[in-house]
Amino acid sequence: MKNRKPIEEMGFWKFIVAIEEYILVITSFVAACIVAIGVFTRYVLGIDFFGQEEIITLIAMWLYWIGGVYGSYEGSHIKGDILNTYVKNEKVLKGLNAFVYIVSIVISAVFTVWSYGYLMRNIAQWPVSTGLKIPLVICQVPLLIGFGMMTLYELYHLIKLLSSKSDDAAGAGGTAEEGI
Repeated sequence: MKNRKPIEEMGFWKFIVAIEEYILVITSFVAACIVAIGVFTRYVLGIDFFGQEEIITLIAMWLYWIGGVYGSYEGSHIKGDILNTYVKNEKVLKGLNAFVYIVSIVISAVFTVWSYGYLMRNIAQWPVSTGLKIPLVICQVPLLIGFGMMTLYELYHLIKLLSSKSDDAAGAGGTAEEGI
């Protein structure tokens, strides 16, 4: 039987991660530039940068949600895993970690469905920002992408945990690059 490549070595997986990294770099850079331009126009030129807050909000939504997705991919998001300190039995620890992933998947899936409904309603109503008339849908798309991708990454981590040897249960909090 031929061994399959791990999913994290496949081209599509690498492409998705590269897109996330690209969005994070670009949105971080653009947000910093807009803040710098706002400071320059206000304090050097003495004029107001109209709509700065609306532009920053749009960029920040993409930055925060894709950042959350990337944190979920890496397994580097904040966790309250105090049980790992006290539970020494590897099988119990693996079961607890699997339970945490299952709960995370269910919650993320519910939020994915809700964000889809929210986005569809706002596509139909097409609200815009007050100053620059930017369609608010642009700020709401990252919610759906974020929750959807977080759900998939939690499922990925659960599968990796369940397919690992029982002595690797403590590694459930490992990063995607480490292959958990």
